Amino acid sequence: MAKYRITVKMHKNANGMVIDKGMSVEMVTMAPNLMSGPAAVQLNAIFKGVYGVDLKAMNALSVGYLDVKRIG
Repeated sequence: MAKYRITVKMHKNANGMVIDKGMSVEMVTMAPNLMSGPAAVQLNAIFKGVYGVDLKAMNALSVGYLDVKRIG
């Protein structure tokens, strides 16, 4: 399993929610693509739990807004 750090690249305000550059979470997964399938659902749930924002509803669950780095 690989460990990733996902960091927001830029500010966005949508659907009454805000994400700011630098917000980050870490997750462990076997999935090669974090922006689709079960890994995307897991990533969105982590952001909801930590920051209270729904990236999918904000249309920010993409590499345009998120920087993904493998850290382990």
